[in-house]
Amino acid sequence: MMSFIKIFHNSDLMLTEGALVERLKTEFRLKMDDHINHAGFIYEESLILEQLYRQYLDIGRKDNLPIMIMTPTRMFSAEISLRILSIVISVCNSTEFG
Repeated sequence: MMSFIKIFHNSDLMLTEGALVERLKTEFRLKMDDHINHAGFIYEESLILEQLYRQYLDIGRKDNLPIMIMTPTRMFSAEISLRILSIVISVCNSTEFG
């Protein structure tokens, strides 16, 4: 598997998760926190976040495009981090990137 840095520098196109906050507002009718926006959802609505992130990963896999996923906050638990990592690894192992 190619490293992220190599993919970042050599890819003509890289997907990112688009309009995540707007999707949370419109599709799930979730209200954003005035101070932390959607970051609290990693605890309160983690299954919804997983569903949305998985959709973005599936698009990248289907079209064999690299994708850069950002976290809603830079301060989240190791448990959440490992869960997200396992999803990404699972998707990456089911296809060839690079």
